[in-house]
Amino acid sequence: MADDIDLKRRELLKNISILSGSVLLTSSAPWLMQLKAGEKKVSPSSRVGIGIIGTGSRGMFHLNVIKKVPEALLVALCDDYPPHLEAAASLAGKGVNTYSRYEDLLNDKAVDAVIIATPPHVHGEITVAAFRAGKHVLCEKAMSIRYEDCIAMVKAQKETGLCFQIGHQRMFSPLYLTALQMVKEGRIG
Repeated sequence: MADDIDLKRRELLKNISILSGSVLLTSSAPWLMQLKAGEKKVSPSSRVGIGIIGTGSRGMFHLNVIKKVPEALLVALCDDYPPHLEAAASLAGKGVNTYSRYEDLLNDKAVDAVIIATPPHVHGEITVAAFRAGKHVLCEKAMSIRYEDCIAMVKAQKETGLCFQIGHQRMFSPLYLTALQMVKEGRIG
């Protein structure tokens, strides 16, 4: 049972990464349409609680994506800049906890996974803390601005075995995937 839940969580995080990393509109990507809210019945107990750390432009983008994924439930927001946090909380609606310190969000038992959309110089610190708190992590690019932070992030992931992805744009774009397939098949490049 626990392995089944873990697999579902990993699949959900992959889907959120695909959605968040894509610059395509949902309506132009057929496989994304399957994830639109309301098209699929999901029991409340099988939804993954998501917390967003950093509610500036990237955090707001992720917030809007999460609202479209039936397997995800936005449960917490964090930002140390009150105007950003207030705007995100207003968009998120009722029932979402708000925090000004990421440590407090990481202590929230309803949070299963976090999206880190802060400035890159704090990605390492927050990612390592998230793994230590038992949270899966989707971290915006750049992974970090310091090599040592990147090593610590990977080490923390390996120690915990939790999901970890860096949100690079266009990795899941059909255009780029088609080009990659053509290179692999020897048709170009």
